[in-house]
Amino acid sequence: MEKSNNSKLLSNLSYGFESSSDFREKMKTKYVHYTGDFPSGFSSNVLEMSRVESTKELNDNWRRKVGAVKSKQGDKIVVKKQTNLNDEKAREKIFEILCLFREKCEEIMRKEGFVKRVDCRAMKELKNERKIIKGFNSKIGQIHGIKIGDKFKYRVELIIVGLHRFYEHGIDYMWHGNKKIATCIVAKEKHLDKMYNPNILIYIGEGGKPRGNKTGMPRDQNLKGGNLALWNSMEVKNPVRVVKGFKKDVFDRARNRMVSRTRYVYDGLYEVIDCEGKRGVFGNLIFEFKLLRCSEQPTVHRNG
Repeated sequence: MEKSNNSKLLSNLSYGFESSSDFREKMKTKYVHYTGDFPSGFSSNVLEMSRVESTKELNDNWRRKVGAVKSKQGDKIVVKKQTNLNDEKAREKIFEILCLFREKCEEIMRKEGFVKRVDCRAMKELKNERKIIKGFNSKIGQIHGIKIGDKFKYRVELIIVGLHRFYEHGIDYMWHGNKKIATCIVAKEKHLDKMYNPNILIYIGEGGKPRGNKTGMPRDQNLKGGNLALWNSMEVKNPVRVVKGFKKDVFDRARNRMVSRTRYVYDGLYEVIDCEGKRGVFGNLIFEFKLLRCSEQPTVHRNG
């Protein structure tokens, strides 16, 4: 049954992108709220936060409300600013948790030196100490307390703040009726995602990428899981959060040398407007999704 569904969807794939202007003309309008402005200069709102003086246990019942977007198929997404005091309270809580998490990472590295995936280790220890929780439900739209342009040092931090639920998978999703739709994607330069246009993202689907030192052509990507969720979002036209990962050379104190690290930036809401099935650079079938950045959002500058 799944094979036949995949074949049907594959037969409907568009080979060639529709222009953004044509796409805009066809759609109506709906509104999504975002919570605040992004300070100029691409500086990190998180890294400038002062340390917390206490690492007291956090409330296990802490949750942040995120309103789902109600829409009709064909509606256009326009982001509209909303001021909400609850967002500032949620932001303070996020700062507190991130500071707690980064303190734990530093504590581990001070004791043991270089630790591979210290972020996963810190997450595990804080969960065991009941100072942090994991297990947010995926939501559509903005996350209270997160602002466009916020920087994150570790991939796990995206999980901690509720932006994206998975350690490795690039596409997060939720159930919408009887189908999955995408809620957030993590785009990376090393995954051949095209991020040079500030308003258009070309995102390569999940799977079909070489791993480690393996040789030969990777497997074809399939229209299932996260890829199918992103396809469904193209039909449902729900907003999708986009986090971009950029490589940056930083000094590693544990190894006393410069290393290349991925830093993550929340870039705002996008809409999936097209999908192209094609042969990738390794010769296997891949899906290229085209996402258009929603209007009325602050510009995020990349200054390294």
